[in-house]
Amino acid sequence: MVGFKHTLCALLLTMVTGMAIAQNNTNSPYTRYGYGDLSDQSFGNSKAMGGIAFGLRDGAQINPLNPASYTAIDSLTFLFEGGVSLQNMNVSGGGVKLNAKNSSFDYLAMQFRLHPRIAMSVGLLPFSNVGYSVSDSKDENGVSQTRSFTGDGGLHQLYGGIGVKVLKNLSLGVNASYFWGAITRSLTQLYPNTASAYSYIRQNAVSVSDYKLDFGLQYTQEFNKKHSATIGAVYSPKHKLNNDYTITTQASTTNSNDLDATLELPNMFGVGFTYNYDRRLTVGVD
Repeated sequence: MVGFKHTLCALLLTMVTGMAIAQNNTNSPYTRYGYGDLSDQSFGNSKAMGGIAFGLRDGAQINPLNPASYTAIDSLTFLFEGGVSLQNMNVSGGGVKLNAKNSSFDYLAMQFRLHPRIAMSVGLLPFSNVGYSVSDSKDENGVSQTRSFTGDGGLHQLYGGIGVKVLKNLSLGVNASYFWGAITRSLTQLYPNTASAYSYIRQNAVSVSDYKLDFGLQYTQEFNKKHSATIGAVYSPKHKLNNDYTITTQASTTNSNDLDATLELPNMFGVGFTYNYDRRLTVGVD
């Protein structure tokens, strides 16, 4: 078992460093809707397999998308892993072209064994990102109109997960996450050739602070020393979030209204299968 001081220092480093870099960095008009651009929460080994995760089981890799996988780690291993992404994006529309280069924080996590049948993982994951700034103009019947849409923010989760080997080949796991973030979206409507009373700015702001649960299961069958197969399943229950929603309109006067609008996470579930040959070849599907 990993020493208590070692574990505590790594946990504090994860939280402090992760919260310092867990910021939005995206430029996409598609993030104008919903929670924005949902983040790919898979880690390096999962990304290298095209994003599959539910049946992946490797004691040298962290796989938070199925907490049952934590029990694959051995007593002499302590994992600490982080990831970032670089993105080059080209967007065009209405004769206008935009090139955006973004870097983003992907994940920061650690994993260790607590008991021969129990293992734990702690980490920070982004859930969604919002970032855009678009505008359009038109002239109808001599009246000019300009609209600008902007948005920024995102949602994050700090998780702690436990995996338990209930039978030799069967493991169960659960992640409990602190789920938080804020998203702000604004519309600026201007009429340059008319009285300023017709122009306005409307801002929608939502902040979230709640919890999130994710459950996982994995069953591994070893046929011999070189051949094995794993079946995995995951489930996240539907959950209404504790959130505040405010709409502020600035015109000749400023009005601010708190709305009784509740955001929620839907039921999410998945199954996966992987086949492993001699720890050199892995084939899988989710």
